[in-house]
Amino acid sequence: MYKNKNMVFFFDESFHSRKINKKTIEDKEFFDNYVMTGIGCLRKDVHKNEILYKQFEEKFKEEFSIKENDELKSKIVKKEQYKYGIKSFNKKSLELYKDFWELMNQSDYIYYICAISKLEYILTQFNYNIWGARDYRSFVYSIVKAVNVYRPKEVLKAIFEENDLLLEELIKFLDRKIIENEGNPVKVHENISFKECILILEEINGKNIDLKWKYNNIFIGLKKFVNELGLNEVRVVIDKEGNPSNNTANACKKEGFKNVIEKDSQKSITLRCTDMMCGFISKMMRAIYEDTKTTDDEEYRERKILDKNWFEINKEQLLIYKNIAKYFKRYSKYYWSTYISIYFDSFFQFIDLIYYFDEFNSFEDFNSIDSNNHRERYNAFIINHISGKFKEYGWM
Repeated sequence: MYKNKNMVFFFDESFHSRKINKKTIEDKEFFDNYVMTGIGCLRKDVHKNEILYKQFEEKFKEEFSIKENDELKSKIVKKEQYKYGIKSFNKKSLELYKDFWELMNQSDYIYYICAISKLEYILTQFNYNIWGARDYRSFVYSIVKAVNVYRPKEVLKAIFEENDLLLEELIKFLDRKIIENEGNPVKVHENISFKECILILEEINGKNIDLKWKYNNIFIGLKKFVNELGLNEVRVVIDKEGNPSNNTANACKKEGFKNVIEKDSQKSITLRCTDMMCGFISKMMRAIYEDTKTTDDEEYRERKILDKNWFEINKEQLLIYKNIAKYFKRYSKYYWSTYISIYFDSFFQFIDLIYYFDEFNSFEDFNSIDSNNHRERYNAFIINHISGKFKEYGWM
């Protein structure tokens, strides 16, 4: 379908931290995952798709009383409305994203999604050369998961104050959790993992970590996707955010993309469309994380799974989830349509929630199961997906 064709990709990003530091982590909007979303189409289809989006945009600018010269952006749906996903959307936000996902299914826009853990970005800079060919991904995954779940204050302080105590604080944290977990049947496997991580941490060099965010990984994944699609030529349009150093565009060029420009979203309909999708994906990911996280000083005796409110939805809300799933599944045959970091849990939790809802053929089928049972079934759905990834990586 795409082989030897010319395509344009438009990119926007969410939860961007140009430098990962103490101020970053203390920001109330902080989320560990950097998310960049690209939507692309053949050059010949750009105008046709933009006509569709312009109609959508005009309708909802009027609905939300947005001035003619102002943009309709994903931020119109506030963080609080994502608390239980679509369930907690108000009437206007529900209609906005109902129409948006219908539009995406009518369009020829193909997606590319990149989600990278900021903590992982730091951990992958450790000196692992002493292991030779040994795969360090399972270690990185375990550490990022532990820090994301427990949010240990001293570890975060060591990371974001840019000192050399990170390895030491990680070992102290893991030692303490091992002691706290003793006798807790829920945490047996976690203790085994933590003991293995300590052995590794005692061997590696964690000095000279660069906290300045680099964008190369985003476009390494895009290059793989372009090759998979067999495209002849690609133009990349990146949302311009007033950064004079053009780091994002330069990183894209370094990965071999020649036709790269930055553009103000006010002058690009498709960049505004990309923002609408990127905002939805990233805010859903954060809401799921917020609902399932714990704190370092909180006693962890029970599993943290999604609140039942996520599953107490009506027929219209279920149909929106199924429409989202329809769009993602349309291009899921392409392996590199998503480029996710080693710590893949946050993205998997999002996409698996969408796919879980799509498992039901009708609202009657869905509604025949109580919300507490849905929580457990969805949790099993995720575990099955994660286990498959573990097998792919050779971790089990």
